[in-house]
Amino acid sequence: MSLGNTSNEASPSTSVINVQKPQEQRPPNERQKRRRSGDIENQNQPQNKKGRALVSKDALQVYKQLWNTSTKINKLEHQQEFLNKCLDKKVIPLGLQLKIQPGIGKTDIAFIDKWKSTLGQCSFGLMSLLVDYLGGQIADLEVTKSKFQKEVDKTSRQDQKEIEQAILACQHKVKSVEQERLNNKFKNKASKGPIQTSSTSTRQETSTRLEASTRPETTTILETSKRHELPERQGLATTTSGPTTIPDKEQSRDNPVTTQRHSNQNDLIIFNKEFEDYLSKLVINLSDLTLSAAAKSALQKGLSFVPTQLDHDMLQIYSDFKTFYRRVRLKHHFFDDSIDDNVQTTPPLNFQDNLARKFRQKSNWIPSKGKDAFVDAFIEATTLGLLTSKPRKWVKQNLTKTERRAIEDLSKNKNIVIKKADKGSAIVILNAVNYNQMALTQLMDERFYVETSTNLTTFHTLKINRTLLSLLSKNEINQDIYNFLQVEEPRTPQFYLLPKIHKTFVNGSPPEEKLLNGFPLKPFLYLRFIDDIFIIWTHGKESLNKFIQHMNSQHRTIKFTAEVSEEQVVFLDTIVKFRKTLGTVEVELYTKPTDTHSYLHYDSEHPIPCKKAGPYGQFLRVKRNCTNDADFQRHSASLLKYYKFRGYNETLLNASLKKAEAKDRKALLNPVKKDTKKMTRIPLVLSYTKASPNLREIIDTTWPLLHIKETTKQIFSEQPLFAYKRNKNLKDILVRAAFQYPPITPGTSGISTLNKLTKCSNEECSYCPWINFRRSFTSTFTERKYRKNYIGDCNTPNIIYMITCKSCKQQYVGKSKRPFKARLGEHLRYVKNKSTEPTGKHFNQTGHNIHHMSFEIIEVLWNDPNDNTSDVLRSKREDYWILQLRALKPIGINSLETSKFHYLGKAKQDRKNRRNYFLGCINNTDYTICSHRKKNKVEENTIMENLEFGPGYENRVKLTNKRSAGEYCLTIINVSSQDEGFYRCYTENQNSILQFNLSIEAAPDDLVILNRTTDKIITETEGQMLNLTCQAIGGNTKGKIYWRNVSDFEPHFTEVDAWPFAYLHFAADYKHNKMNLSCVVEHDMLSAQMVASVVLNIRYKPKITFSRYLVGDIEEGQDMKLECLDESNPPKTNLTWRKDGIILSYDSIYTKSNMKTNDSGNYSCIVINSLGEELQDIIILVIKGNDTHINGKII
Repeated sequence: MSLGNTSNEASPSTSVINVQKPQEQRPPNERQKRRRSGDIENQNQPQNKKGRALVSKDALQVYKQLWNTSTKINKLEHQQEFLNKCLDKKVIPLGLQLKIQPGIGKTDIAFIDKWKSTLGQCSFGLMSLLVDYLGGQIADLEVTKSKFQKEVDKTSRQDQKEIEQAILACQHKVKSVEQERLNNKFKNKASKGPIQTSSTSTRQETSTRLEASTRPETTTILETSKRHELPERQGLATTTSGPTTIPDKEQSRDNPVTTQRHSNQNDLIIFNKEFEDYLSKLVINLSDLTLSAAAKSALQKGLSFVPTQLDHDMLQIYSDFKTFYRRVRLKHHFFDDSIDDNVQTTPPLNFQDNLARKFRQKSNWIPSKGKDAFVDAFIEATTLGLLTSKPRKWVKQNLTKTERRAIEDLSKNKNIVIKKADKGSAIVILNAVNYNQMALTQLMDERFYVETSTNLTTFHTLKINRTLLSLLSKNEINQDIYNFLQVEEPRTPQFYLLPKIHKTFVNGSPPEEKLLNGFPLKPFLYLRFIDDIFIIWTHGKESLNKFIQHMNSQHRTIKFTAEVSEEQVVFLDTIVKFRKTLGTVEVELYTKPTDTHSYLHYDSEHPIPCKKAGPYGQFLRVKRNCTNDADFQRHSASLLKYYKFRGYNETLLNASLKKAEAKDRKALLNPVKKDTKKMTRIPLVLSYTKASPNLREIIDTTWPLLHIKETTKQIFSEQPLFAYKRNKNLKDILVRAAFQYPPITPGTSGISTLNKLTKCSNEECSYCPWINFRRSFTSTFTERKYRKNYIGDCNTPNIIYMITCKSCKQQYVGKSKRPFKARLGEHLRYVKNKSTEPTGKHFNQTGHNIHHMSFEIIEVLWNDPNDNTSDVLRSKREDYWILQLRALKPIGINSLETSKFHYLGKAKQDRKNRRNYFLGCINNTDYTICSHRKKNKVEENTIMENLEFGPGYENRVKLTNKRSAGEYCLTIINVSSQDEGFYRCYTENQNSILQFNLSIEAAPDDLVILNRTTDKIITETEGQMLNLTCQAIGGNTKGKIYWRNVSDFEPHFTEVDAWPFAYLHFAADYKHNKMNLSCVVEHDMLSAQMVASVVLNIRYKPKITFSRYLVGDIEEGQDMKLECLDESNPPKTNLTWRKDGIILSYDSIYTKSNMKTNDSGNYSCIVINSLGEELQDIIILVIKGNDTHINGKII
């Protein structure tokens, strides 16, 4: 399929507009300001027709606060919108234009252009900084506004209604005023009389200057008929003094703005022409859609560009860690220390074995829990660290709000089709109707496609399965291969087209090797890579044409493109040159004219190593493809330029170029095969996003648990390898293989996207008062705010809901197929009946009651609740929100389901007083049974003849029998966990009677606190969350484990006891420093408690208190002694006494003799340690002997 741009563009025409500088207006005085502000405030208060307030006095104050906050938000949004519009139009406001003049190089035009370009880039950087700052201010005000809104919700319904109407009217008015101001700023007021361009004659230019000098100060803007957009912070040349006029929206669409230098001092932004040409090739718009500046800017970043994730996906992170846990358990299960990892011990596979290995189902088996306590402890501690981790509070976005909105609009637009060009990496936008017509044209070609009356997929599936069954019956394949290849649910492949914007060659043919034997003359050199062929022909042009005709005559479908030259020819990504005079062949890099050089954009959310590897790999490619160093330098300079256009730092690029230059070209052309050493590090594959928690820190904290025991230390000697996969890029978002024409109404993904918060129609509803109808909800742990996208009330089914505890702020997430009120009622009954359900347990705790429950719907699913896929979708969304909101214990109320341990056997191990137990075998004539019982007082005979004891059983085993009962007993003395295993009883004829599995019940051997260091100390910084994990090591029966006396010094803590672990979670405070925490285990098989302790080392900034050695006021002539007492960890590094900013002393005690009245003032003590500094002030007032004072003032 070939597509081309058939639009006829007119030749660029130019015109000049003179815009007169508006006259300055006198600012209003304070009286006018007060009058105006009072009028606005009174007009926007809720009033009736007579001007009387319609709200109560209590609600009026709340209304004013809400109105003021809303007005501030609207004004900040106006400023932000203005700056965003400036960024989109690539124009710098007057206040942000930098006017720094260089002290040297004023006569060097190239230097001046680069100087002004750098200033322009700085201005755009400042604008982006202001946009981000305004966004933060707006977010803070939104939080304040929500608090005032809660106060409004406490007022009467009448007051709420009146305030809501008044606020909406106020917002509409303020937005109208601000929008009018914004439009006025961007209004283009063209003055009379054109100014000619630089191509005019000298006489006309002189006339223009004279005409300009007789008018007020003007701004010159050069317009062209072809639009060139610049990405943010790039492609600028100059920005200097003088106001810049910004055209309105209509003008900028029809007559895009570029700039030129004016004859006066008002220099303007001059676009980099080369950069414009580069950008214009990245996006080819063949549709009727007019792309906005934001859409074009976003698409120019390339389809490989990954937008920054606005929030982390905790469900995906948790799933990635579950896969990692499986790899850890598998490595531990199959580890054999007798095998050297560096030695290949597996013999080469034959064809059948290789086939069986390739075509078999991938195993998902996971070794069971409980095989190693330290592996289990590592997984438990890592999961706890993951579930209690907080995401990064702020992540720099690589797309503006308008660009994100533009991408969303493009993805929803069903009238266009976005594809990647077949060659060159350009983005092509087509009308859906044109794409459909071209697809039909291809499919209607009966040489290649035939329309069928029915879908033949089922027939083909049946045929394949029958063939596989036949191969299985003949033993040509085994059962595993059959199961793997068998087709159960076939899917028809999707037909799609790729636009071809190249094709400049003539029809020809890709020759095959067998065709060479059918022609009498042979090529001097024949090379082929897939369908690209390189030939050196030494028999003349005439014979070459016959050879090509011979190739074309072999088959009707064989056609190929041929490029013939005696000097140079293009092969793959190289130009091969023949130097006749030297008799040599030289090679250099070749790039197709359609190549847009759309490399990965530096702002894309990819790991930094990926961004470094891209330029380095390209420079190596240039080095490998260029014979001459001059060609290498030329192509490297071009490559350097294109990577700069993609936002790459010049330092990074120069480092990659220098590294590539140092490589030997011969070594690059003949790479040495690397030793395929078996990788022993376990990969942890994660989706890369800057918004996720610090996952590497979690692994670094818990990995030492695997090094406590020597065996696991040997197995997991190396830390895991962090590997990353990308999130959705623009290609995933915008490009679709599936296509339907005419477009249908967009379907739903099963998740509602509308927002409406309503109570049910029943005014006496007993469920609605329990429901929170806010427009957003917040995770009380991560403090992330989420907007609700749903329409629903208490009767809405198929939902995900959340319960928040008003007392401790913990949260619970659930799902419901039925109407919400049915599930809400069940939770209320759980609490009333003191059920063992999570909500029943939580709200029956001390300090909790049923009135602390707050319900709200957080997501409504639109698919049919009774559909087969509905249960899966509900469960998936429930899991997502449980992890995203951190609703799992110990942070939340939801409980994590874990595997239960089942232990068999009755033999017990006592740490203090070990007893003897027996394993008995009874032989009857008809059948044989095996049993064990305690030693009784019946007469016994000891059998010692011909007994052989294995290692460890000498003097610990004796065999007794009771002849009258035909009973034989095996006694094991001092039974221990090492005695677990299989025992078999034999008769005299050595026939096996029965095998018995002896399992020993044992108490824990040890108790450890996993987070502590070897010196039994845990270090944390004040304000951070402390996550302590205590584990009972060894044993196989449950006991009781808990933390002792935590509430004595920390009232707000979360404790979860889940044998063999006890988790403790609280915020570190400086008061906790040097305090001792104890973890206790109580067990039926222990004679005393098992205790493990740890000392808290809390690092905190200095805390200051004052000691003043003089009671009462200081009179003139008296002495003063001040002491600055501080506590800090780590110790202070500096202490300073200051008075009104002047340093007085570096000692903790400051003494001043013979005080004067001018010694009065503010005395400050400043203490510094490695964490920061703390400052405390004390005001000293010196009075005369006969003076008195009140409230610090002498009277």
